[in-house]
Amino acid sequence: MKNFLHLAIALMSVVMPALAVTFICNGCRIKGSDVEEAVNRRTGQGYLLQATLGGDSTSTYDYIDITRKGKATDSTSGYRCYIGTNLPSPDVRVWVGNKWAPCSRE
Repeated sequence: MKNFLHLAIALMSVVMPALAVTFICNGCRIKGSDVEEAVNRRTGQGYLLQATLGGDSTSTYDYIDITRKGKATDSTSGYRCYIGTNLPSPDVRVWVGNKWAPCSRE
């Protein structure tokens, strides 16, 4: 029982900070938990799109378009969550110039 408690505490220390992430995109604050929910919903529906990160990028990644509130949208809003990049998930990005630039994490 003691080992189980230690395992539960260790898992919470890994999971809880991930849910508390806030993304700052051009002054807009997007809650990571809202993005995770949107990604999980779209993934479950099999509704993922594919694109490069723009600029000189040639690799394609799955993504969903999101609103400034972190909700999934069917239209391009200038914000995306990419899946499978080399950044921690969720990988929220904003359109800057000719590419999708990572938003800062807080």
